[in-house]
Amino acid sequence: MAGNVGRPSAAETSDAILGLIRSIGSVSRTELATSTGLTGATITRVVRQLLDAGLIVEGGQAARSAPGKPRTLLRINGRARSAVGVSLDYLRTSYVLVDLDGTLIARQVSKGAGSRRPAEVTAQLVEEAHRLVGQAGMGGNALRGIGVAVAGHLNVRELAYRLNPRTHYWRQYDLESALRSMTSARVLVENDSTCAAVGDFWLGRYPESTNFATVYMATGFGLGLMIDGKPYRGSSALAGEISHMVVDPSGRECACGRRGCLHTIAAAESLVEHALANPDLVSRLGLKGSPRSLRADFNRLANAVPTDPDAAALIRTSAEALASVMVSVTNLLDLERVTLAGPGFAAAGDVYADVLRHEFENRALSRGRHPIHVELSTHGDDVAALGAASLVLSSGVARSSVGHRGGGRSGG
Repeated sequence: MAGNVGRPSAAETSDAILGLIRSIGSVSRTELATSTGLTGATITRVVRQLLDAGLIVEGGQAARSAPGKPRTLLRINGRARSAVGVSLDYLRTSYVLVDLDGTLIARQVSKGAGSRRPAEVTAQLVEEAHRLVGQAGMGGNALRGIGVAVAGHLNVRELAYRLNPRTHYWRQYDLESALRSMTSARVLVENDSTCAAVGDFWLGRYPESTNFATVYMATGFGLGLMIDGKPYRGSSALAGEISHMVVDPSGRECACGRRGCLHTIAAAESLVEHALANPDLVSRLGLKGSPRSLRADFNRLANAVPTDPDAAALIRTSAEALASVMVSVTNLLDLERVTLAGPGFAAAGDVYADVLRHEFENRALSRGRHPIHVELSTHGDDVAALGAASLVLSSGVARSSVGHRGGGRSGG
């Protein structure tokens, strides 16, 4: 916070200090003052408020670097708050229960939205989320809320339309309002790729100065952006729609109206469609070709990369198309790190990561100044659900717990 233009409010200061303690792990009051540029008196006051609210605890002492009394370390009191994170897509629904320090308490997997009506799916989400909390014994004041990651946009009517593009049911459905009408818990609904980026940032304990992107792959692609420690959504929550960046202007027509979009070349459903046009490959891998088998068919392709040249060629084409788009993204935003996350990278993530590294090393404009780190997310298929819970836990926890006023819906 040092050097900021303008003065942050008391609520913003409390949230910032809580976030800093979370990202560092264990930190002394003196280190907080050095990192934030705040006075010792301000740090003492805010830390006392956070201690009184039970959000942090004192524990251990810093190693002495000078004569005098050892510095007492502060750390997050994880069990003070918890949140449920949900990742909802066509094929499956993942639930996680996470505490304030990012520790996974419980998880479960249930059926996806499929072709069911939105009201039925919403009722399932509320029932199963509360059941998870009850079984873990983390209800009451400790439950901060429920975050839901969906493949859609926040401020348009088609909030969760991509859950099932074959039906019209979701086009006019406000998922967030429907959830709020069925539970007293706080509710946030967010794009799944943004949630994945928040999850990687929050659980990876990156410093707030880190600028990075998370490519999230399920049946298609999305890009979550973290700029200066906060998710970037754009003016209408459409930032990160890399699926519709053009790779081949003379390519196949996309549903968006353009030709040669990344989605038509590299998305899981496009690769499976190409594979189904090869009868020998279908026979060798046992591809089914139904909407419900899409993820399984794609995983068969990805798993066959080491032994099947046709499967390897399809995955390689997908990885090269994604790398072409991501070179443009990193040239535009000067990113330091790119993480690959989501179920689409589970089987052949190493292929995608290797191709991206090669392209960054040879084509990124920043290659002479700094490397661009490419890594696979360590949080598996749960990363979007973990990020949804993290959004709930990182938005205004301190201000609501120590008596600050103000603050509406906030994702970051």
